[in-house]
Amino acid sequence: AAAGPRVVGLGGLVKSIRDNLALKSGRRRPNKRAMTPPLNLPPVLLANLRALTRVHHSLAARLCLPVSNDHLVGKPVRLRQHRSTFRLKLTHDEVEAATNGLSGRVRVVGIGLGEQVEACLQRGCDVLAWDRDPALVRAALTRWDWSRAITLGQLKLFMGIDLLSLVDLPTDHTLIHPLLGQVYHLDLRLLAHKPTEKRALLCAGGLFVDDVAEALNEAGYSVYVWDIHRLSEGELDRVVARFDPDLVVAINHTHGLAEVCHRLGRPLLVWEIDPATDCLRSCATTTEHVSIFTYRAANITRFEQAGFSAVRALPLAANITRRRPSTAPDSHESNPPTVCFVGASMVDQAQSFRAELLEVFVALNPQLAEAHAVGAAQLESILSIQRRRPDSYVIPEILSRLWPEFIATARHRLRDDPVAMVAEMAAAERRLNIIGGLGKLGVRVWGDEGWRGVAHLGAKYMGFAGHDRELTAIYQTETVHVDVGRLYQTDIVPMRVFDILACGGFLIAEHSEALLTLFEPGVHLETWRTPAELQSKVRYFLAHPAEAREIAAQGLAQVRAKHTIPHRVRTMLGAVAIANKRLRASG
Repeated sequence: AAAGPRVVGLGGLVKSIRDNLALKSGRRRPNKRAMTPPLNLPPVLLANLRALTRVHHSLAARLCLPVSNDHLVGKPVRLRQHRSTFRLKLTHDEVEAATNGLSGRVRVVGIGLGEQVEACLQRGCDVLAWDRDPALVRAALTRWDWSRAITLGQLKLFMGIDLLSLVDLPTDHTLIHPLLGQVYHLDLRLLAHKPTEKRALLCAGGLFVDDVAEALNEAGYSVYVWDIHRLSEGELDRVVARFDPDLVVAINHTHGLAEVCHRLGRPLLVWEIDPATDCLRSCATTTEHVSIFTYRAANITRFEQAGFSAVRALPLAANITRRRPSTAPDSHESNPPTVCFVGASMVDQAQSFRAELLEVFVALNPQLAEAHAVGAAQLESILSIQRRRPDSYVIPEILSRLWPEFIATARHRLRDDPVAMVAEMAAAERRLNIIGGLGKLGVRVWGDEGWRGVAHLGAKYMGFAGHDRELTAIYQTETVHVDVGRLYQTDIVPMRVFDILACGGFLIAEHSEALLTLFEPGVHLETWRTPAELQSKVRYFLAHPAEAREIAAQGLAQVRAKHTIPHRVRTMLGAVAIANKRLRASG
């Protein structure tokens, strides 16, 4: 759970520095190992770590632990968040405007690349500088020589969970990094409000994290973000020891997290909200401490087979603070009716899976001439059968009949489940075909570049939609929204449904039994079963926008009454509390 894709550690650097310092002071006899730094580091970073080792050995040691830095990209360094990258480097004017007139003791929240810290030191300020990210702290220590300021105590560095130490330290000014202040908004809340008795560690990753954090705050929990994918095991343990959480909350399952929580003696709550194509591995410990809530009832068996004992279905929901109707004057009368879809084309994932499957097919059939072409033909045959049955998911049945030996063998060579990989390919094709069929009605599509593949059918590709304000604006203003689920999970109610209704949008959703348990067709929304029915209903409601708005108003009321994220979080917390009482009683 602690490993990132590019893990960088500095080995025994701090011990080497301490040995050298002891050698220079005459406290230790010379030896070759002590005199040789373990890595050829930038001189500025080495000087800063030497100074930090003198005054704060434990922090210096933590900075040398393995940490992922895949989120820092390019030159100058930019911060990658989700699908976007953002400028980290501050301009001279930005720094001057932020630090002009500062004096005394300054608390810097978000070290970033260090420009604001350096400016404060140059002005003679005493600086308390914090960043949650060890990779960024290293980057700043590589860029600026702060060794003298560290040695003299003019600069005191804080990292990660050290944030709690800053709460009670008096300061004259607080300086917040303009970009990282947005990234660390949950940390800023902790800084402004002392932690409550109830505390939750919320695993980093995904756009849904902020929504769940907001609901946990409403439920009385202080929240700290636990970056399980980037930090070392030692740093993860330090967070738990210092924050002392009542529970750990994760959006989606991460292999190894249940074992970590078992070792640390913390209950784990997992809310699965996204489809997973990887093979779910069995948990290596008992799972009485784990409560899993899945958006899809069909996944319960999958988790139970992996050893998880407390699994239940829980629908997705909307954040009605983020997703809400527009307060601007109604523009529907002056603008022509429109139809739109927002979502992934899945084309890139499908192409990647196709390449992986064929690579394994070739490796398993070295004696076969033209193995790649043979594998491609067999795969196309399988997809063509599914193509003729667009309203039924038959991929598992087809694979068990036509490709059983290959699928069984491929499972041992691939990270993802080969059945799910083929299903994703078929799902991408189906989604493109259905949305392409609306091209003659002028459908507008937001999402990834894969949607350009249906432009020739009349669909208008509008580009990527930002998750926050831009997506909300689309859901507020378009006349008719359509929902097309993934072929292999048309038995769920996707997030798109809740978000559109929460924004006051009118929706024609793909029919499912799960949908009928939450919403009433013709009252809260409309539904479709076949592409022809979808096209017919889109035509009707484009011609009757007032009727669409009446239904949308009822959908909005239903979401607000029953389907908000705080509703779901309260349900989960209640179930976890009951489970924990039973565990304490039995233990």
